[in-house]
Amino acid sequence: MPVSNGKSSWPELANDVVLSVRDLSVDYQARRGLVKAARNVSFDLHRGESIALVGESGCGKTTLGLALVRLLVKQATIRNGQMLYQRGEKKMDVVELGQEELRQYRWAECAMVFQGAQNAFNPVLRIRDQMYDTVKAHQDSSKEEVRKRGMDLLRMVQLEPQRVIDAYPHELSGGMRQRVLIAMSLLLNPQILILDEPTTALDVITQRTIIEVLRRLKEELGFAMIFITHDLSVAAELADRVATMYAGRIIELGPVNEIFYRPAHPYSAGLIHAVPTVTGAYEELTSIEGSPPDLIDPPPGCKFHPRCGFATEVCRVDEPEGYGVGANHQAACHHWQTVRATLTEQRSQQRAERGLA
Repeated sequence: MPVSNGKSSWPELANDVVLSVRDLSVDYQARRGLVKAARNVSFDLHRGESIALVGESGCGKTTLGLALVRLLVKQATIRNGQMLYQRGEKKMDVVELGQEELRQYRWAECAMVFQGAQNAFNPVLRIRDQMYDTVKAHQDSSKEEVRKRGMDLLRMVQLEPQRVIDAYPHELSGGMRQRVLIAMSLLLNPQILILDEPTTALDVITQRTIIEVLRRLKEELGFAMIFITHDLSVAAELADRVATMYAGRIIELGPVNEIFYRPAHPYSAGLIHAVPTVTGAYEELTSIEGSPPDLIDPPPGCKFHPRCGFATEVCRVDEPEGYGVGANHQAACHHWQTVRATLTEQRSQQRAERGLA
């Protein structure tokens, strides 16, 4: 359940910002205490932009995605923060919306594609009926109008409309269901699309199809996109910016090329080095030692310091805020300059060993 921030004035946002998340924190009530699943998360999402949320399981990615559409379980509480949404003259703080306003916001303004498409469908209703129910909850439209819109969207996601729209979910493959879910999320022309692991458990060919579909839809329809993924190759292909999450916080946020080629946080660098490359020379993989922290009783200071080779005493005592490390690039690391210099030196040594300039 949300808590009111008691803030009625609307802060100044850039015209191209569609969603501004400010100091958002989400807790889960557990038997042992409060699980601090998201801690003071802040970022701006711009019109037509794509942001990838990456990190290990349990770092808070899905919690953040669910919080953005207020679909958290009853044990969860939005402890503090704002989610400021604007579309033309329409402005709202999603945290403070009542149930009716929230119902109108979901799917019409901000839609979500859930992980595991099979579980997102009613198994006893045909696709056409599920599309109609989605639209009917927000506006008056005839079944013929919804069918036409649905078939247009199914065609856009590279499915055969006549066959799919009259099918039951179990009659479709996993990749087809995923694309149907993407089509359904766009029925009401939302300005924001959130995707939770859109390519998980799909074969490589189907993953490629989903990526191409999302890229084309984003260009044609102009929506902004936030997608949650463990797959850094998906982030590299679809994202304009990458947000690395750890222990409930965004610990690095920057342009995709900056994050992949000039990371400033040792955790981001660790994620990149733990993934095999499919082009270029062979590079030895290195895993991140240790395990993610207990979010009920996290360590003091920087939450990554027990696993970090750059940690010093200040890291064990003082949790860093975001440092500006480049153009539109922030990293929450006291030693980001040392991290970046060390990584640059390692790359130079590797190139020298391979006989490259």
